Amino acid sequence: MHNCSIILLLIALIACLVTGCATPEPKPEEIASLLAGTYGVRLPGETGASRILHLSLSRDHQAVMKTLSHKGSISLTETGQWEVQPDGSIILLLTAKEGRRYDKPVIIVLVLQAKGLEARAYDRDVWGAGEIVFERQPEISGIVWYLQEIRYIDGRIIRPDDPANYSLAPAEDGTVAVRSDCNEGKGNYILSGASISFRNMAFTRAACAAGSYSNQYIRALDAAATCMHEDGYLSISMDMNSGVMRFVRGRITQ
Repeated sequence: MHNCSIILLLIALIACLVTGCATPEPKPEEIASLLAGTYGVRLPGETGASRILHLSLSRDHQAVMKTLSHKGSISLTETGQWEVQPDGSIILLLTAKEGRRYDKPVIIVLVLQAKGLEARAYDRDVWGAGEIVFERQPEISGIVWYLQEIRYIDGRIIRPDDPANYSLAPAEDGTVAVRSDCNEGKGNYILSGASISFRNMAFTRAACAAGSYSNQYIRALDAAATCMHEDGYLSISMDMNSGVMRFVRGRITQ
């Protein structure tokens, strides 16, 4: 199901929970099942360097908050619990950092909006005073994706004869492996909600056979801006709306 459709369904269910409606009142476990997933937000840093927060909510109400540097490395992991309140708000309690319990839990109040989970009450000395909205992230890790096509804004379309020769394999730890015809590449990827970028990529430099799309694929990955996972396909849009890469689900790696 599309991320936007999930959020709109959740808003309708929570509205029924708060105000009552003609349909049966949604059960807490139903709401928890739909809310479960990973969300991301990019926050500006005091020195100009941004940081990224990944919030994972599980169906059994466990929560994990990971803080990533602007380079994508995990600098802090916090754990705790979350619950949906009668008024529809979501209470997040972070109770430990790197396995060491806090003396007092960190409390964050979230409200579901069409754009994601908006933080309404939190420590502004830690997170800043700007708007904080956790956007649901597409589930793309643990899968080898095969490139079906690159469709450019000027109408050009690239379709490899064998999509498996142009693959993308994001891992849970933020690393990514790429096959680009006769070349192989490794590096890091950063997700922040639906935004995606590939960093520190290093490729072999073999000269592929005539008709190869290796260079075009590598340039397209370098221009990646946003992504969407729907119905077994992964779409990655390039910056400046210059084009879209479309991948089909290949094999599972986890």
